[in-house]
Amino acid sequence: MAFLTYYNIIVVPLLMLWPHFHDNSMLLMMSFWVLDFICLVEICLNFIKIRENSAITDPFDIALNYLKGTFFIDLACTMPQLFSFQDKRFWFLKMGRVIHLRYCSVPIEVLLSLIFASQPHRKKDLLYITAYFIHMMMLAHVFVTIWIWMGDKTFF
Repeated sequence: MAFLTYYNIIVVPLLMLWPHFHDNSMLLMMSFWVLDFICLVEICLNFIKIRENSAITDPFDIALNYLKGTFFIDLACTMPQLFSFQDKRFWFLKMGRVIHLRYCSVPIEVLLSLIFASQPHRKKDLLYITAYFIHMMMLAHVFVTIWIWMGDKTFF
């Protein structure tokens, strides 16, 4: 899920700014189809997936918790793209996947746990600092592309 989030946060805003880059790129369109299908599978799995450090283990409560949480955002970010055949008008909906930015620190956590196996307190400090900087860079990228996109539009 971390790769999918990175891809969405980096590529989708750039393609919203410059949509002519993908006009003849079949590889790019196929990657969007595959990634949207993975998101659809992940939506289905979230109804039965037990979260780490969660006290909820009942399948009904897990599904209810997901319905109350990010289900509708995930659905709105994925379904229009699948049924509109990757129409450019709905690309802005993919930006809603930025709510999954918290999953991007998982690969970093695994790497730091391998490097600092004997020093768990140092691993935790470095994880927080590294995750903070990555989140700030990703959010800055999203906000800058939105700023440029708004500057290119004429509202009057």
